[in-house]
Amino acid sequence: MGIFYECRNNGVIALVNERIFHSLNLMGDIRADVYAASSRAPQAVQSVVTKGLQHLMTPIFTFSISHRIRNRNWFTGGSYLYDAVRKHMRATNHGLCGSYSFYVPFSNGLERGHGGSDGIAFELGFVTTEQQFQDTFGEGTRELLNRYPPAA
Repeated sequence: MGIFYECRNNGVIALVNERIFHSLNLMGDIRADVYAASSRAPQAVQSVVTKGLQHLMTPIFTFSISHRIRNRNWFTGGSYLYDAVRKHMRATNHGLCGSYSFYVPFSNGLERGHGGSDGIAFELGFVTTEQQFQDTFGEGTRELLNRYPPAA
């Protein structure tokens, strides 16, 4: 599993592995290069560049507090799953590197239309699959929740 990084914004916790974390930094460098080389204003190329590089940003696993996750299937899970992931990481000696600054999907309402249809499409590109979760954490969501149930 390796080392993981987290970022929090508006009640959403985003968690990425080391490979994705470094890809996010690379994406920032590429974006700066494109802006510098473009004759168009940065705002004019921002969505095109971001859409073109979005594959570098995934998967970003997102966890939200219970009242926000209700009927919101775009999150990886809620606080119980996040707690189980943290316990699993400790039990398997994998590190969590504190709080870093990177993009936190589903934390600003774009998935609900606050940025128009382009914003919705962009955000929904961050929905993670059970297979991505299993590939990253070595077990599925149900297995982790069964192994590390919420405290009563």
